[in-house]
Amino acid sequence: MDGLCSEDKLLVERMVNGYCRSGLLLDEDKRNRLCDIESQLAKTVAEFTANISNDASKLLFTRNELSGLPATFFADKPLVTTNGVEKYVVCVTKPNSMLVLRLATLEETRKAMYVALFTKCPNNIELLQQAVDLRQEKAKMLGFKSHASYTLDALSMNNPDMVLDMLNTLRTQLTPMARRELAQLRAIKQADCESKGLEFTDFYDWDLAYYKRTKTERTHNIDTTLIKSYFHVPDVVCRLFALFEEIMQLRFCKVDASVWHPLVELYEVWDTNGFVGHCYLDLYARPRKYANGATFHIRSGFTRKTGAREYPAVALVTNF
Repeated sequence: MDGLCSEDKLLVERMVNGYCRSGLLLDEDKRNRLCDIESQLAKTVAEFTANISNDASKLLFTRNELSGLPATFFADKPLVTTNGVEKYVVCVTKPNSMLVLRLATLEETRKAMYVALFTKCPNNIELLQQAVDLRQEKAKMLGFKSHASYTLDALSMNNPDMVLDMLNTLRTQLTPMARRELAQLRAIKQADCESKGLEFTDFYDWDLAYYKRTKTERTHNIDTTLIKSYFHVPDVVCRLFALFEEIMQLRFCKVDASVWHPLVELYEVWDTNGFVGHCYLDLYARPRKYANGATFHIRSGFTRKTGAREYPAVALVTNF
């Protein structure tokens, strides 16, 4: 270590720390138990995620109950007849729930969607508890007080007390502003109820997204739904690629290839020195798809001992 530069020392320290965090210093019995924990955790997390992806929760709404939603919302929603009344079948997914909570004018509709969204997959409660218990056991086995301590150990803010101090400081500073904004939103809802001849009871969680949007539109005279109509996804992607080409000297070339869904697109990425890697775009919502937006690392780029280059690949996943 004495002959190493500061960067190499840091690399070696992190490598050694990584081995220790993987159980290298444990005796054989504990290492075997750690392997069991890791295996159980992987299965638990996979089952937890699959339950959310495969959840088929649905709600039925009339067209009137979905007042405020744009025409595009109904394009892929099947109709069923219940007691002689036509209703739209709305899956309880994150994309659908975000739209309903932001745009539906009827409080009962927003409430129904909010409750359905946050009470689905009840069997995940037990899985979550299993994961918490397994992570705690793993942390203690490796000499840490808690899973939080284990997770933070390799970071610059490396203990839970530091994180809690920061969060408490932020809470102290932000709470007065949050209360002022909440009072404004509450007043908007109260006025809205009075204008419609409805009883105002209180301001609830399912009101937050709707009245934040309402406040923004009234304060700044902005119609967010109208603005969206000018940002057609293919056009936005094309403009973003052009921006990256100008700023980063990158070039994106669409290629025909076997992908996991017909709506997925694959691009080769090139710079001034040649081929850089692959980028998959999985932009549109569909059943049982990952519900959030994220970038997934698929393959790392590296150079083999033979000198051959393995190129990286990433996937951008959204739910437009």
